[in-house]
Amino acid sequence: MAAAGWIIGIVSILVLAWMIWYFRRNAIESFSTAAPFEKMEATLVNTIQEAGWKLLSMHDIQARLVGAGFDVKRIAVYEICRPDYAAAVLEKDTNKRFSALMPCRISIYEMQDGTTGMSMINADLLATLFGGVVKRIMGKAASESEIIIHKAIKTAEHE
Repeated sequence: MAAAGWIIGIVSILVLAWMIWYFRRNAIESFSTAAPFEKMEATLVNTIQEAGWKLLSMHDIQARLVGAGFDVKRIAVYEICRPDYAAAVLEKDTNKRFSALMPCRISIYEMQDGTTGMSMINADLLATLFGGVVKRIMGKAASESEIIIHKAIKTAEHE
C-alpha cells in the first residue's frame, strides 16, 4: 500500500514538473525575421489595421530606457484590441478581472545580430486555465494576433 502512495506521489511530481516546463516554454510566443526593424514596424501597424483590429497605443521602450540612462537597442510594444472581443469577455462582472490581460500586446525588438524579433503572450494557453467565454474569446484573439504577426513578417520579407 505504501508503494502505491510513493508511485502516485512521484508521478504527480513528474506531471507537475512537466506542466511547469511546458508553460515556461510556451507562455511567450516568439518570432524572428531578417526584415529591418523600421520595415517590420511599419508593416505590423498596417497589418493590424487591415485585420480590423484597433491600435490603441505604442510604447517606445528604447526611448524610455535611454532616457533613464540605459543603452538598449530598439524595442516597442504595441497594444491592440478587437472591441467586440473585449466587450464579450468583460460583459459580466465576474470576468472584469481579466481586463488585466487586455489589451493584446505585440512586442517588436532589434536583436544583437541585427534581426528583428517579435513576441506576444500566449493568451490561448493562459486562458485555458479559466475556460468559458474567456478561453473562447482569448483563444480567438491569440490566434488572430499570431496571424497578424505571421502576415506582417511575410509582407516585410517580400517587399
